[in-house]
Amino acid sequence: KLQKLNGFSLLHIACDLEYNDSNIEAGIQVIKVIYDAHPEAIEENKFASNIYGYHPQVQAFINSQLVHARQARDHRLMM
Repeated sequence: KLQKLNGFSLLHIACDLEYNDSNIEAGIQVIKVIYDAHPEAIEENKFASNIYGYHPQVQAFINSQLVHARQARDHRLMM
């Protein structure tokens, strides 16, 4: 089940943390694990509207996953 804290998904919370050069790789790994468990969290309106406040590497990961999510959704609609 998708877990939320104060209305935000764990994915959103993990993405919104303050990352720097020394911890971004670990942060991306945590974000990937959460995303793999709940990929549907990436398409929430609250989540998508806050992406530009995230660390650039987090933004890159989220943008790449959004592309895949949209392609998968479009493919399901065409079936």
